[in-house]
Amino acid sequence: MAAAMEKSFLTALKSRLTHCANLIASGSVSEQVINTLNALSTNLQEAASGHVVSADVAQQLSSAISELTSKAKSALHVSCDQSGYQPPRRKEGFVITAEQIEVFQKLNFTVLQMARSLGVSYKTMKRRLKYVLVDRVRNALKRVDPGGVAMRQLRVAPISRRLYRVAGPNSLWHLDGYHKLIRWKIVIHGGVDGYSRAVLFMKASDNNRAETV
Repeated sequence: MAAAMEKSFLTALKSRLTHCANLIASGSVSEQVINTLNALSTNLQEAASGHVVSADVAQQLSSAISELTSKAKSALHVSCDQSGYQPPRRKEGFVITAEQIEVFQKLNFTVLQMARSLGVSYKTMKRRLKYVLVDRVRNALKRVDPGGVAMRQLRVAPISRRLYRVAGPNSLWHLDGYHKLIRWKIVIHGGVDGYSRAVLFMKASDNNRAETV
């Protein structure tokens, strides 16, 4: 399974690197190419920390990505100089840090009170709170399952899904457990009906013993 995951990840990564290299060679360089290369570099680091790829392979690919990034930046700089084009400046928005929101939450501020304290609208404050929550979940996933995050970002699906038939409702149940939070004594078990795909139950426990499951 590990070998299949590594092969799938490397195939997807090399495909995207080849696409970026072709764009650079043809002179069709844009900031999007550089952003893509930076994202691939991050994915590679997460895959290495999650043991999806070996350290030696990760180091070799990281050097290749760095080289392509340098070429892309040089080509973009030359292209801008020759055309006289200057990238448009983005309007600077109001910065609300996660640390500020944490302080407000510890003081039990409401969303409206946070917005008034920072001089922004209620909608802006709610939107920023949503971003902070998403960042927390994303960072937690990266800590718990960095390899899986890297695989999903490259849209790699090493597991082959097969079709099957079920006679009717309640004739077949699928049970599974999620153990990646076991270090915090959280084990999640769930059941799905094989015919309707309806979720039958979901339970969080502090152990994975047979009597609990």
